[in-house]
Order: sequence, then structure tokens, then C-alpha cells
Amino acid sequence: MPRTDVVIPDETSVLCEGCGYTLDGLPTTGQCPECGQPISQSATDNGRKLPAWEDTTAGRSAFWRFASTTAQVVFRPKRFYQTLATRRYDHAAARFAQLHWAVSAALFAGALSIHAYWFQRYQLGPKLPGGPWVFCAVMTPITYFLLWATTRLAARLTAWEAAYRGLRLPLPVVLRGLYYHAAHYLPVAMGYDTKVWEKERVLRKKADPLLGKTCQFLNLETRNCGIYHARPAVCREFPTSTRCAYWDLWKFERVQQDDDDVLPLVQITFRNGKNGKK
Repeated sequence: MPRTDVVIPDETSVLCEGCGYTLDGLPTTGQCPECGQPISQSATDNGRKLPAWEDTTAGRSAFWRFASTTAQVVFRPKRFYQTLATRRYDHAAARFAQLHWAVSAALFAGALSIHAYWFQRYQLGPKLPGGPWVFCAVMTPITYFLLWATTRLAARLTAWEAAYRGLRLPLPVVLRGLYYHAAHYLPVAMGYDTKVWEKERVLRKKADPLLGKTCQFLNLETRNCGIYHARPAVCREFPTSTRCAYWDLWKFERVQQDDDDVLPLVQITFRNGKNGKK
């Protein structure tokens, strides 16, 4: 079935703030035929205003205006967007987003660098080129670009979808809204960094000719735990989920044969070609 061409309302048309119905030609004293909202609320811009970030008439500092707008976007997003003046195509909203992208990119890159450093130090993994600080410096602009590209892509897809459905939502309006939405990256980045800095005890591993690195309490000759007769699950799974094949086989055979004294014999082939038994 062919798609019927949709008509997008003109830029000069008055749309209902409640449902988007075209109110051209209707008296301002009446109500919207679609949702019943007073036309006077949609015919004027009295309900929309500049955010604190763009309002320089109050004499507030740039930091206060930035923090105030960020708090409004994060904690009261519905009210913020319902009162945001949309027909204002300048670079103020873009500068607001750029500041949040920069701060969030630095936090994300820092957390990623710490994770990579810990993985390199306590696990098997590639070395960080130049160390964690250089890695963080490289990842910060890359993360900033990804945040910028995500915003641009989301804006274009939203504007395209709106045009397809016959809604008046031009790209500059969408971009303006998404620029202020960038404030939501900050609490996400801060939460990610908080997870990194949680108090955890990480046991350093030692070199192992078979596994590369292993628990420092593992006897490399007998391949037994130096503390317990049978390695506890928390030891075998720390700090990754790698399991001991012999332990699993030992538990499996005891359950299958219903005998707690069973000790399965396993043939092991080492990298040097020698065989051993366990």
C-alpha cells in the first residue's frame, strides 16, 4: 500500500503546546479542538524562557549559570524542556554541551585508564602504550568525539523521523534540546568513576610458567594451594571467573558416583611435552 505524503506544518503556524494540533485561524480565546487546552497558552511564548545559562541579565557568574542549568536539566528535565525557548538558534547551547562533553570525556577516559591499568597489572593483557596517563590523554579526545558524534546522529535521526511522520521538529530545534541533554552525561561519568574508586583489595599475582600469572599462594611444583588442601571457589574464581578443571571434575565424579572419597586420576600434558598425573 503506497504511503500518503504528509504535510509538515509551516514554521509560522501556531501549534498546540499540548498535542501539536495546528491552531491557525482559531481565536486565541478558544480551546484546542484536539485536546481542549486554551489556545492562549500556545499563541504566545510567555511560558517559554531562556535557561539560566543563556540569561546574562541577572548578573550571575558563568559558573553559577552553568551549575544552575545543569541542576535543572538533571533533576527537573520535564519542567526544563517545557519552559525552554526553542526558536533561538545561537551557539550558547552548543557551548554548554561542549563543556559537559569535555568534563564527561575526561572522567570516562580516566576510569577506563584505571581499569586498563589494573587489568594489565593483575591480569594477562597488553601493556598500556606510554602508561595510564598517556592512555588517558589519548582516550579523552576520542571519548569527546564519540559524545559529539552520538549527539549529532541522534539529532538527525530524530528530525528525520519527525519529518517522516509529519511533525514540525526541525534539526536546529532538536540539536538545541540535545545540547542541554548533554548534562546527563556528567552523573553517568561520575557514577562510573565512583565504581572504580570503591575500596577493594586486589591480590597481586605471580608469574606462572603454565598460566602466565596465578595466585601467589599456589605451589608451582605441586600445583596445589599453599593454604588449603582443596582450593576454595573464591580463590579459583578470583579475580576472574576462570575455573579449575580438576576441581570441577573432582566434584562431578563424587556426585555421579555418590562417593565422597573418589579421587579421579587425570593425565596432564605440559607445554614442554612432559606428562604428569594429578
